[in-house]
Amino acid sequence: MKLLHLTIPLFAKMAVSLGLLVYLLHLLDWSQVGQLNPTSMLYILLGSTGTFFLLLFMAERWRLILKTKTINPLTLGEAYRGYLIGVFFNHLLPGTIGGDVSRIERARRLSGLALTSSGTVVLIERAAGLTALALLFLVGLDMSESTYPVFHGVQVHRAATAFGMLGIVVLWIIGVRRFGLSTPLGLAVLGLSLAAQGTDAAISFIILSHLETSAEPQWILIAMPISIFVTLAPVSLGGLGLREGTLAGALALFGVPTSIAVLFSLMIYLSKLPVGLFGGLQFMFDRQHRD
Repeated sequence: MKLLHLTIPLFAKMAVSLGLLVYLLHLLDWSQVGQLNPTSMLYILLGSTGTFFLLLFMAERWRLILKTKTINPLTLGEAYRGYLIGVFFNHLLPGTIGGDVSRIERARRLSGLALTSSGTVVLIERAAGLTALALLFLVGLDMSESTYPVFHGVQVHRAATAFGMLGIVVLWIIGVRRFGLSTPLGLAVLGLSLAAQGTDAAISFIILSHLETSAEPQWILIAMPISIFVTLAPVSLGGLGLREGTLAGALALFGVPTSIAVLFSLMIYLSKLPVGLFGGLQFMFDRQHRD
């Protein structure tokens, strides 16, 4: 009975991912795919290179938080390898073990940290990433306004955006202090999250501009957070299919042709695959080293 309980959700997630991918491929205009030139592969390579780079920000964020919880924290190299392995679990394995779980176990094993404390660190990281996405989303909304109402010399929309961003940062500081992080460290963690998410957004915009020359940065700043928030729902394998479908749907709101939006989302996914494969090699190397 226990095996049945574990298997049904897995098959359900596989079915959701497969169904969404089939639907997205159905929407794709294959004549446009055939017209892509070899330069398009360079954009996918750029996406992979950028992902390798932005993981440095995330690894340093993880390392800084771990330093507050243990006297034996991870080195930056160990933390970076942990994130590579996390990408492998998140993007390539049809299972229920995610990258967060693998990093929780890695910190417990290498730092001697209690399982609950290691989980708390990853929870803080998750919150930092979502907070950074919320800030980028507000920036995107602000940039998408073509006119700004003025009331007594104040641009109302921009003032509301500024207060909204300030409120999010204040709530973040209050939240992390409850978990034992100082205000300077909390701001550093949020800054590293913004650097990682901002790099991801910049790469995504470059790839989208290759496919849609009229693309504007705010499209990505709005669409990317929406797609990431939606994939928090555990209804597909690592968000596969759900992430691409939501991203394509959000971009369609800005007039991006459906086929272009789907092609863009698939190129983003393909750019993550080399990172995941490299993380898989690191995972196997670690297993052999431990054995």
